[in-house]
This record gives sequence, C-alpha cells and structure tokens, in this order.
Amino acid sequence: MGSESNTLLLIEDDEAVGLVIQRILSRRGYVVEFVTSGREGTRLATEKPFDGILLDLGLGDVNGMTVLRELRRNHITTPVLVITGDGAESSIVQALDAGADAYVVKPVRTEELAARVRALARRKDWPGEAQQLVAGNVALNRLTRLVQVGGTPLSLSPREFALLEYFLLHSGEVMTREQLLRDVWGTTFDPGTNVVDVHVGRLRRKIAGAGASIRIEARRGEGFVLADA
Repeated sequence: MGSESNTLLLIEDDEAVGLVIQRILSRRGYVVEFVTSGREGTRLATEKPFDGILLDLGLGDVNGMTVLRELRRNHITTPVLVITGDGAESSIVQALDAGADAYVVKPVRTEELAARVRALARRKDWPGEAQQLVAGNVALNRLTRLVQVGGTPLSLSPREFALLEYFLLHSGEVMTREQLLRDVWGTTFDPGTNVVDVHVGRLRRKIAGAGASIRIEARRGEGFVLADA
C-alpha cells in the first residue's frame, strides 16, 4: 500500500481527531473514508474493499476490540492499524493478538502516523501472491483464512494464523524473534515477555497434534524455522 490514491477506512468517534487524521493522510495522496461509528465502520469494512483500516479502540458505540475481532471472524483480512490512547504494552499486545497489524498511540504524531500507514503495506508485500500456501500436508488459504491439515480444517487464532502464514511464506528460512515481532506483530518494541515463544509454541502443538508433516523448529540463539517433520 503506497500513496497512489489508496483507499483507507478511518473509524474514529472523536470527529476533531478524525478530521485531523483524514487531512494528514489526504495530503499524502490517500483517499480516506471517515466514520465515527464502530457499527458503521464494521458494515463498510465488510461490504467494501479497502487498502487499510485505521481503528480507534475507544469508540463510543462499540468497543474497538469488538470491531476488530468481528472483522477477523468474518475473514476480513484488510490490514488494520489500531489507534489507542492506552499506551500500555499489555493493551497493545492484546490488540495485536486480536488481529491488528500495527498500532499508533494518541496523541497521534503526523510523521509517525504516516510511517505506520505505509508499514501496513508490509503484509501485502510479503513474497508470494498466491492465495493458497501449501507445505507438506498443510494448506493455508489467505482469502478464506482456512487452514487444513491433510484435508481436515484446523482452528487457529488470528495471531497463530498470521504466524503460520509467515512461516509458510519463508519456509526453510530461520526467522528471528525480532523479525517475527516486526512482521507478524507489527511492532519494534520488545514487550518484555516471551510472547513470541508462547504463540509459536501453541502453533507448534496445534499443527503437530493435527498430524502435520511439517514442524516449526527452534534454533538456539537464532530463532525458528519451518521444516519437514
């Protein structure tokens, strides 16, 4: 996603803040559709294609986390930039785990916002445009967000899905924790927890329990790599 008339959906209940954000991004060539209602934003995001969604968590009519989870449940894969007034790392990690791609903390600074919006392109720019990613007996459909192991559906959380997608796109490559935080969690800060290890561990157990012919190996001092089981 660049600045060549890409269309963004902004869901922000503070009209003054929303107009400022809309003006900042419009000046950089984006077309910004701005709504102040979480319900209206959910409807638009479900019915119309957008290149990115900017979502305030502190909405008046419905919690932004609820909007985010509903979009992901409905298989809306549009990259989401969360806008939050709560800069606590635990809150940010919670939003990223719910399916957000990146975040920005209020008060929104112009250049940081522009950089975060540009960064939403990272997921679309990952190598491989195929909708279906396959390794061994594991198949992941990026459009329907369906994962199958040996033809049997496997239920994954939004973060586990994003991790598996990333590993499939980089099969055989060692991925560091820093790379995973940057590209899957959309953050450059270390949340001070073993969040990467916890989620990778859950994903490893799920695919192994489903009989996958691939596995995620931990490389001591290096990171993780997708390999044959």
